[in-house]
Amino acid sequence: MTPPDGAPPLLMLRSLSKSLGDQAALQSVDLSLRAGEIHALVGENGAGKSTLIKVLTGVTAPSGGELRWNGQPVRFAGPAQAQALGIRAVHQERQLVAGFSALENLYLGRPYPQRAGRIDWRAMRAAAQRRQAELGLDLPLSVLVQDLTPTQRTLTELLRAVMRPGRLLILDEPTASLTDHDAQLLFALIRRLSAEGCAALYVSHRLDEVLDLADRVTVLRGGQVAAAFGRREASAEQLVSAMSGVAPEGGPLADQPTPIGQPPRPPGAALLSAHHLASRDGRVQDVSFTLHSGEILGVYGLAGAGRSELLETLAGLRKSSAGTLQWAAPRPSAVLIPEDRRAHGLVGQMSLRENVTLATLAQHTRRGVLSRASEHQASQQAVEHLHIRAASVEQRASELSGGNQQKVVLARALAQQPGLWLCDEPTQAVDVLTRRAIHALLRDQAARGAGVMLVSSDLGELLEVAQRVLVLSAGRSVALLEGAALTQDAVLRACYGPAVAESGGSGGSGAVANAS
Repeated sequence: MTPPDGAPPLLMLRSLSKSLGDQAALQSVDLSLRAGEIHALVGENGAGKSTLIKVLTGVTAPSGGELRWNGQPVRFAGPAQAQALGIRAVHQERQLVAGFSALENLYLGRPYPQRAGRIDWRAMRAAAQRRQAELGLDLPLSVLVQDLTPTQRTLTELLRAVMRPGRLLILDEPTASLTDHDAQLLFALIRRLSAEGCAALYVSHRLDEVLDLADRVTVLRGGQVAAAFGRREASAEQLVSAMSGVAPEGGPLADQPTPIGQPPRPPGAALLSAHHLASRDGRVQDVSFTLHSGEILGVYGLAGAGRSELLETLAGLRKSSAGTLQWAAPRPSAVLIPEDRRAHGLVGQMSLRENVTLATLAQHTRRGVLSRASEHQASQQAVEHLHIRAASVEQRASELSGGNQQKVVLARALAQQPGLWLCDEPTQAVDVLTRRAIHALLRDQAARGAGVMLVSSDLGELLEVAQRVLVLSAGRSVALLEGAALTQDAVLRACYGPAVAESGGSGGSGAVANAS
């Protein structure tokens, strides 16, 4: 655990433990980071990653063990002490104020520079632009955060973290809502910071990017270090095996070709057809497609393409202004799995039981009185069916790990028995095993005759799960690909069609003339 030159690691954890009530969240964790190292941390939801981040950022104190910084033992009394040492964090839940500009957000938690008793906005902007230039960024500092793209918000959060000199940058699921192209921009920035000598603790469920980016990988399971690997020492399947404790079956995932689309099967009846659909706010401008019974239809596009907005328009959250929607008779019930599960999918202060039954209270009412016993039975069945990890069905939803929160959202949807699933990034920031379970659930729903629309920033996921992929660009449907035409190259060419044409390449697939 000591670098070749004899200098101590920047950060070293020795037998670090943390108990939450009667539960051990961390048990005897050993881990080290060197200056300039990109160290990945992976594990199932509930493995202890979030607790470890809270310890490292001073949010919570360890119950036992030792934390050393530059060889010296430290114990944080609060986040300010961790920040004073140069520990910065970009959290999974973005810590930005939507109504503030990007520049204002860069100075949150810091004293504003002043001149003659007034805020010196010129000095603030100059400092931000200087740091942007050092990192190769070009963020619109005057734009409100609510008007930035997901990528720009992530980069704003990261820029805020490194506005002051930092020694350790902790990134918790930074690419959760980014497309593959945007993620590469972020990786380039992380590598640049690494070259400056800043260490990075990179937490992600996307194993492909972990294997590509990290110098070392530590796997947590049940609050303990299950395995540690150097660069190129592990395959994706070995990481999954270490996370789950189950020996890998068959060949490594890394050695298997990525499936391109699901095997074609006879389409069922049309559940929903959209013709030149547009939303009143202009985020959806001209989208056409048909979704069939038994089909998983992928929806892909770059940031700002209108993917989430399309699902919200179909769900009635956004008003349509043009085009038509034709539904099967009888009209199928629909459920929306929102991208932001904490803000829009759960009531955090309610229990798991209350969240699961929230949309189906009539099923648990007897003579006008809500039956708690009926709710308990239904939620307990959901826990067992979806393998939700919780202390009990009475545990608050906000206390569950991200993957288990997503399972609660899916359990509530299952209870409604919908004929149409509108899924917006349903596997975002969940571990690989939960991801597989969600895929299995969606395939099962399609096999039962439901229609599924699946939005994902992970193109590989869509190519693996969907029978067809609808490509959006600037609020318009530009391609609908299936069969042999459904390839990664074809999807990306459709996304970048105008740019490819301008550069002299073969253009994209053009506008959809008949998307049925």
